[in-house]
Amino acid sequence: PMLSDQEREVARHWFGESVADDELLMVCEWMRDRGAFERAEEAAQAEVDGAMKALEKLPESPARMLLAGIASFVLSRQA
Repeated sequence: PMLSDQEREVARHWFGESVADDELLMVCEWMRDRGAFERAEEAAQAEVDGAMKALEKLPESPARMLLAGIASFVLSRQA
């Protein structure tokens, strides 16, 4: 899969202008092969679970509902 213009722009910001799309894709494949994305998702889930547990201690309110919604959104959004 090719990188979107936005993905390419971000990657070049971090890695420099001379990096090629195929090099970036290779790094992404290395990360995927080594489980980096899966571990990141698991860590994010653990953080959200902790946040949701902490929110249970607060009284019901629009603010609590908003924070719970944001926490859920973080895990469901697609980059």
